[in-house]
Amino acid sequence: MANSMLDKLAALFQGQTDPRMETALTRVHSEMPAEASSMAKKGRKVRPMNMLERMVYGPMGVAANTTPFGNIAYHKGNMDAAMLAPEDVMAHELTHVGQIDRDGGPILSAFKTIRGNAGNSYLDRDFEAEAMRRELSKMGQRTRKTDIVLPGS
Repeated sequence: MANSMLDKLAALFQGQTDPRMETALTRVHSEMPAEASSMAKKGRKVRPMNMLERMVYGPMGVAANTTPFGNIAYHKGNMDAAMLAPEDVMAHELTHVGQIDRDGGPILSAFKTIRGNAGNSYLDRDFEAEAMRRELSKMGQRTRKTDIVLPGS
């Protein structure tokens, strides 16, 4: 009984897992080998958003985000509501992983992001524009079924 209650409490804080995201990482690997390999080499994780992340990003409709250290956190409910394929989301977020690596790690990447994008709207920021191009190229003929409101847009 106590284990069951602890499991329920842990699930509340951890968020709803989606096995499709791990499958998506495997599927996108051939298209983005450096970024996908970096996840395993650097011990980065693909995980559901925790309770705090869901409270911040959930109401904005954010499907996923990449943390400064390259972990990918996703919101299954928002992904499903926007009818986003996990592979599209993964391609977008892996682009951010590649940017962190290319920029020399989390601190240099954050500095470059802040310095180079001051005053730009969210979608006009160079790092986000690159990730959106990657996501949209992955989507092919499919389109998003809903708009996702992004911070600062």
